Amino acid sequence: MINKDHYRGTVARARQILGRYDFYRDQMGDFDELGALIDGYAFRIVLVGGFSSGKSALLNRLAGREIFKEDQAPETAVPAELSWGPEDSAAAVFEDGRVQSLPLEGLTANPPAGTAFLSIRVNVPFLKARPELVLVDFPGHDSKIEAHNRAIAGYLQKGSAFILLVPAPAGALTESDRKFVREAMEYPQGLACFISQSDLVPEENLARIADLVRRRLRAVYGEDVPVETVSALPDEDPDFEGKVARAADRFEPQALFDMALAKPVNLALDKGLAALQAYADASRLDVRELDDRIAEAQLRQSELLRELAQRTRELDREYQNQLIPGIMNRLESALRSGADALTSAAMAGGQAFSDCVQSIVRPILNNVPAEIHANLRTMVGGIRTPGRNEASDEALRNSLLAVVDAVASLPQLAGTAAGTAAGTAGSAAAGAAGKSLLAGLVPGVAAGAVFTPIIGVLVALAPSLINLFIATRSAPQPDPRAQARAQVEVQIPAIIERLAGQVGPAVLETRNGMLAELEKRVQESIAAENEALAAAQKEKAARGEEHEARMKAIHADMDALRALHIAAGSGRPA
Repeated sequence: MINKDHYRGTVARARQILGRYDFYRDQMGDFDELGALIDGYAFRIVLVGGFSSGKSALLNRLAGREIFKEDQAPETAVPAELSWGPEDSAAAVFEDGRVQSLPLEGLTANPPAGTAFLSIRVNVPFLKARPELVLVDFPGHDSKIEAHNRAIAGYLQKGSAFILLVPAPAGALTESDRKFVREAMEYPQGLACFISQSDLVPEENLARIADLVRRRLRAVYGEDVPVETVSALPDEDPDFEGKVARAADRFEPQALFDMALAKPVNLALDKGLAALQAYADASRLDVRELDDRIAEAQLRQSELLRELAQRTRELDREYQNQLIPGIMNRLESALRSGADALTSAAMAGGQAFSDCVQSIVRPILNNVPAEIHANLRTMVGGIRTPGRNEASDEALRNSLLAVVDAVASLPQLAGTAAGTAAGTAGSAAAGAAGKSLLAGLVPGVAAGAVFTPIIGVLVALAPSLINLFIATRSAPQPDPRAQARAQVEVQIPAIIERLAGQVGPAVLETRNGMLAELEKRVQESIAAENEALAAAQKEKAARGEEHEARMKAIHADMDALRALHIAAGSGRPA
């Protein structure tokens, strides 16, 4: 399904080239992480729908046995990932990262307390033909349980694709279905739909139901979503596996893999190229010139760190006086503009009111990481270092901007697709930076939380909204809608007050995470340059007449690394 061989070969060849240089030995872990990322990449398809929508039954049919408990109580349900393995096995992955192997029988019915998700592997032909595919049985999205809401938010960010199951007897999308589809619009992965339990309605009604669901999905999602009717009963749907395969292939797993891996591979190559360039440049100088070069580099480095610290202090004032108050003003304005919708939701009860509040504030909060990214670019774009000419300053800023863009696209820091697009542009800027101090400064492969602090605001807010709704009282009004409107008017300031205590810290936490990653990469690049300069100084004095031959070999290795770059979107050499 996914061809990883070119990426594995690229990493192996880069490791072979850079492994010849002792000064780069401490950086070789980048390629260990890349290899693990390539080998461990999983193409996830998450099955979503309300409770009893047929998700577990469909996975049981694919697994060839009854593994997933159907009609499970919402209180005990956790996500369960199904993939291929040479032997049947199961494990619980806990919220603290621990993994515990468990018997397969009865696992989904009684997962251990604290389980984040279950990992189940089975040896069946359908999954063996697609070893990178992971199918996820998901708790019903109509649950009011907070842990389920958190799991949904997490999988929306790391899931490759989603299949929405709509039971044929229901005949149409539920409000929970529409809410999920609106949520999925905020993220770049694809969406398909199965009309499940098709054996429970007359065959002549299926086409009408499918057409209705298709039209409703387009109205909510904004584009056509493929819709298929399926049944978990073998006698009723002999083409069942073919339908699942077609849905999976529609999501273009190879393109998704290339999108995820080309950038970190190229960034690691750029980092190696920059170190070799610094090494080659330093090796052209005599020992005395190298001493001067090292002292100059150290001065530039301290100036850069001092300039970054000054800019960070200025940024703190901007955040406290402008950015965070601006976010709060937009949140309050959006809530007041949505008072009519909030009134209608309030008349439907506390859960509906909570959902409506979240649908109003979510787009604003989703855009916050992109605002932080833009602020950091502005900060870096204004950097000037004493003693450097304008051309050198420009090269330095381009290198730092490339790091900011790449850091903003890391999964544990980014909240929007904008970070990825910006990071691609930033990589190009880094390549143009040439021989500057940070020409190859790039983040290594990072794998971490898939849950941003900003999204955490919504998760933390949800239960308090319901409690606030229940606790709020207003003066009696002549009709129910006027009464609900009065209640909303009382609640909006209270919601803003609660958000004010959460948004500011979450914004600063996201910003600080990006700054910490930026400073870490700056320090790594400084250390790599210092080590390369010192190694070149020592080797030049020792090798003398072999110098020219060594220079030819270095430049040949640099040409080989350039040839390994992967063209954007192709998965093949640039």
